Amino acid sequence: MSTSGGHRQNSNGVATRARTTRPIPTPKPPKPPTVAQRTKTATQGIVTSLGIPDAPTHEKAAIMAALEAVSERLASDSGLRESVRQKYQEIAALEAQKPQKADLGPTPIPIRSGTPEQFTPYGTFDPYRLVWQYGEHQLRAVLVRGTQRDLREAVSAVQARKPGTAPRNKTSKDAMIDYIMAYVAGPGY
Repeated sequence: MSTSGGHRQNSNGVATRARTTRPIPTPKPPKPPTVAQRTKTATQGIVTSLGIPDAPTHEKAAIMAALEAVSERLASDSGLRESVRQKYQEIAALEAQKPQKADLGPTPIPIRSGTPEQFTPYGTFDPYRLVWQYGEHQLRAVLVRGTQRDLREAVSAVQARKPGTAPRNKTSKDAMIDYIMAYVAGPGY
């Protein structure tokens, strides 16, 4: 076999590419269990260890019994105290990793109210009604509190009045809000 320029010739004289070795990717380490997963696992462990039949109906009683027994032992058992303290620190670290809810700013206050006939809790998220009720200056604060579905309804309402227009992205809340603001509240909002 002869090689030239990264190619080889096999015994039949046919050129083949030289094999390149790629590093094997290392697997990602498993994520630590969430607080909810740890709670479920601990509850199942307590119920199983105590041999409680019909677990779903007696789960709370089993957990309370375990908590009371641990509480009584904590005062005299320093090993148990240290173990509980360590578990607490692990769980507290998981809680700290939770994303905080976004600050939506001050709650919008209606500047006008409609008649009871106009109020429809199952109605659409109509940006034109919302701008009348809250004013242009508060419309964005109202829209950010809407769900993706609410905003899609609002976009449809704007498109019905402004055919041929569309937000730059119908999956982004920010893009839909910017679009609604531009066509309902006008420039500068």
